[in-house]
Amino acid sequence: MAEMAGGVAGEIVEMYIYFVSGLPAFVGQSLNLFLLVFVVVLFSIFIWVVHGFISRKNIIELNLNQYNTSEHPFFEKLLAGVLYFIEYIVVLPFLVFIWFSVFTFFLIILSEGTIAVEKILVISAVIISSIRITSYYSESLSKELAKLLPFNLLAFSILYFSFLASIK
Repeated sequence: MAEMAGGVAGEIVEMYIYFVSGLPAFVGQSLNLFLLVFVVVLFSIFIWVVHGFISRKNIIELNLNQYNTSEHPFFEKLLAGVLYFIEYIVVLPFLVFIWFSVFTFFLIILSEGTIAVEKILVISAVIISSIRITSYYSESLSKELAKLLPFNLLAFSILYFSFLASIK
C-alpha cells in the first residue's frame, strides 16, 4: 500500500516536473511558488481550525444521555453504557481518524516523496496520539502541541524542500 502511494506521488511529481520544464523559467518558478504558498496556506488554515477541536478533552459533546428516558435503574445504566459506547468508541475514533487522514495527506504533500509513507504515518499517529493524551492532562498543553508540532513540521518541510531545486 505504501509503495503504491509513494509510486503515485512520484508519478504526479514527475508529470508536474515534465509540465513545468516545458514552460519558460520564470513561469515555472512562479507556478512552483504559487503551489507552495497554496499548500502552506491550506495546511495553516487546517491546523488553525482543527487544533481547538482535536486538543479538547471532550471532542464531541453529543450528550447522548439526554435520550436516556428509562425509569428502571438497570435499564438506565445499560442504556447509558450503550450510548457511551456509541459516542466514545464509535464516533470519536472515526473523527480522530478523519483528522489523522487529512493531516497525513498534508504531510505527504509537504514531504514531496523524500520520506517514506510508513514514516509519515508513524509521525502522524505519534502527533495525534500525543495531542489526545495530553488533552486529559491539560487542555492548554494539548492546544499548544496541536499548533506547535504541525507548524514545526511545516517549517522543517519548507527548509528541506528540494522540489523547487529539481526544476531547471
